[in-house]
Amino acid sequence: MRLLIKDKKKTQLKLLFGAINVSKGQQMENILITTICKSDTNTFNELAKLAGKYDCHISFSHVYTLGLDNTITAQVAGNWSGIAKIEAALPALAKSLDIEVVYKRSHQEKVERYFLPYNIEIVAVDQPGVVHEITEFFTSLEVFTQYLVILTSMHQQTPILKIQMQIDLPADNNIADIREQFLIFCDELNLDGIMEPQK
Repeated sequence: MRLLIKDKKKTQLKLLFGAINVSKGQQMENILITTICKSDTNTFNELAKLAGKYDCHISFSHVYTLGLDNTITAQVAGNWSGIAKIEAALPALAKSLDIEVVYKRSHQEKVERYFLPYNIEIVAVDQPGVVHEITEFFTSLEVFTQYLVILTSMHQQTPILKIQMQIDLPADNNIADIREQFLIFCDELNLDGIMEPQK
């Protein structure tokens, strides 16, 4: 989340969670950070504070609560020096907050193919193996999964599975054929599925 606040005295815009400080000709660097922590900790606030301290910013983040724990996934962007300092500071932050942290440098690759974003939504009776059947189907299509959420619930004593996905389909593929394969797949497994372009 990025919030801009105006300093009336200096008539400047300041970035609450860190400002990007990248000189002309300097390449933007990224680091992916994933944490597992107790839901009552201030981990995200500390990550935002760390990003701002080294003139970087959180460009993407997801926070999930699973039972008594939180998982946080964040992408932090900035110049090479700032990202290197964050990378060096993360082990000490993990120790001070008593959390698990995994991090990795991320670089944008040169685009050689063009893709079309599609949203997938599937609802079905939850049973062993059905998630694997679904993920194996999309793997066989050689599509790229950008986003995947799996939710389960009970409805009148029936376990219900709901899957939401965002995938990238190669633009040079026959989209109509892929949609037809998806509908046939859903019919064979008795799934209620929707596939539509992202708007």
